[in-house]
Amino acid sequence: MNLDYELKGIIDTFFVSHPAPLNLSPVDAAKHYQTMESEMTDDLAESYKSLGDVLVDQYDALRGIGMVFVFESGEPHNSSKTMFAEIAQRRLKVRKSLGDDYADIDQNHPMAREVLTTDGVMLLNDVFRAVHDVLGHYAIRASIGQDGEAMAWLHHRSLLPRSTHQALWCETRGQNTWTTSWANH
Repeated sequence: MNLDYELKGIIDTFFVSHPAPLNLSPVDAAKHYQTMESEMTDDLAESYKSLGDVLVDQYDALRGIGMVFVFESGEPHNSSKTMFAEIAQRRLKVRKSLGDDYADIDQNHPMAREVLTTDGVMLLNDVFRAVHDVLGHYAIRASIGQDGEAMAWLHHRSLLPRSTHQALWCETRGQNTWTTSWANH
């Protein structure tokens, strides 16, 4: 069956209509992200919990249409084109959070918690990377990079309940603006 057609079924299942998000400048978004990351509020912690619950459902739905995720150390893609080609073949290499030679996630971060998927126990951050690459980027062909990440954030946001939005924003738009804007100031 056609992957885009099957993805549309998953998108239709998870789609939720939301009002437009607040549109912060990249520098303002980066400042906001830095504050949120250093002050884990109860609301933000609950948002991460909610995000994890839905991401597991989305991951399992993608596995249900035959997507295979191969988790490995290092950066698996040097371009959006190579990532999209892999997804079109239903086999995506995903950078895993804890590799043999590095660990790129703080063990106290909410994305470091373990979740149960159809593939067994996984780190939420790994589940997120797999799902976001397919449903955030590939579904609308949003490139890897600042503009593509903004588009992928908006699209993936439309597939998640409002309770997840703070956490999704931190993991996508917030991190991307901080890395590309704030860190350079």
